[in-house]
Amino acid sequence: MTDGESEIRAALERDRRAVYTGTIVTAVATVGLFVAPDLVAVDELKRTIYETTGVWLAAENPFTVVRLFGGTFGAAVAGWLTSDLGSGTITGTKAAVYGLGLAYLLTIAFSILYWPLVAGVFPPPLFSAVVVPAINAIPMFGTYLVVGLLVGIVADRASSARYRSGTGRE
Repeated sequence: MTDGESEIRAALERDRRAVYTGTIVTAVATVGLFVAPDLVAVDELKRTIYETTGVWLAAENPFTVVRLFGGTFGAAVAGWLTSDLGSGTITGTKAAVYGLGLAYLLTIAFSILYWPLVAGVFPPPLFSAVVVPAINAIPMFGTYLVVGLLVGIVADRASSARYRSGTGRE
């Protein structure tokens, strides 16, 4: 094997690890951002904003929009970890979309385990366990696709600029 071939293989392996890492980060961020808006005390926040500005927020929960941006974190990680021979656009997009798929599968697994163990319903309602997360995942897919494209390339360029300036780790 020549030096060029070994360099290409090392770059491919690094890109593969970047996608794996970005996928896990996307899945964790997606689940976390999906739960986070429900944990915010929205009524108290609305009241505080109204008392300080005089503007009442008409939205039920203004933080539900953050659910769409879980792919941002995974795409940034994947783009940052991409090799010089790889493409941040590809690794960022793969990480965001694969992470959404992993989060979908985790949600289905949680629902299937939740119904019999906590709710005491057996067999679990498989239709709701599969369809309800899909209803949420459909609009998220387009957002994750676009975010993966854009954030992956930005993170790759930022990482490459850091390495060229001599402040990188290689």
